[in-house]
Amino acid sequence: MSQEDGNTKERKCPPLNFAERQAIERMLGERKNKGEIARALARDKSTIKREVRRGEVEQMDNEQRKRWVYFADAGQRIADENRAKTGRKSKLVTCRELIEFVEDQILGPEKWSPDAALGHALETNKFRGSQYRRRRSMIGLTTGWCGPRTSTCC
Repeated sequence: MSQEDGNTKERKCPPLNFAERQAIERMLGERKNKGEIARALARDKSTIKREVRRGEVEQMDNEQRKRWVYFADAGQRIADENRAKTGRKSKLVTCRELIEFVEDQILGPEKWSPDAALGHALETNKFRGSQYRRRRSMIGLTTGWCGPRTSTCC
């Protein structure tokens, strides 16, 4: 099957890099406005506005007055943190309680099988939600074994 008709698109403008953030910090120090900075970096003015808002840090001047100052490293740190929060959550994170229960049953004194532990959780309604949609997937995550039908699990 061809991937030409895929639904992922390349970003029109890549995210700001650290060198561009340093240039923004330097130009703001030179008292240039956001429009001039945007033209110099060939970026949209709104991108510069959002970046300045993201990377501003509250500081106190000599007269103990608060003022907001942009720092490139603060902007980069916050952008990296925000980027790390994107994407699909791991099954291990979303089904943590179920996996811990199954592991306790497998490793406990009764030595249950993974399927028996999941079946018990199902029968007793111990866990609610979409945690049971892929039982084989849960077995694979807890034991490292996916069985003969690997296309439907893990």
